[in-house]
Amino acid sequence: MKNHKNERLKDVIIGEAVLKLLSEKAAVSWRAVLAKLEAVLHAGLNEEKKRAAMMAIQEVKEEIQRRSNSMAGNTLLMPAANDS
Repeated sequence: MKNHKNERLKDVIIGEAVLKLLSEKAAVSWRAVLAKLEAVLHAGLNEEKKRAAMMAIQEVKEEIQRRSNSMAGNTLLMPAANDS
């Protein structure tokens, strides 16, 4: 039950980070969300919210890494024009 509560709070914190970006009329990207989450973590939260913020940060970092790996796998390396 506690894990479900932590997961839910993590999702809420991610949602709040996205809403903050939207209210600022800022571009919403994984890196922008990560920056907002890191700011939330350092905002003097109680232990439960800190734990959820750390979970959210980990999830976003994993998503960034997953997308980075996916992009690297789809990159076609072409030789330079002067390479023989």
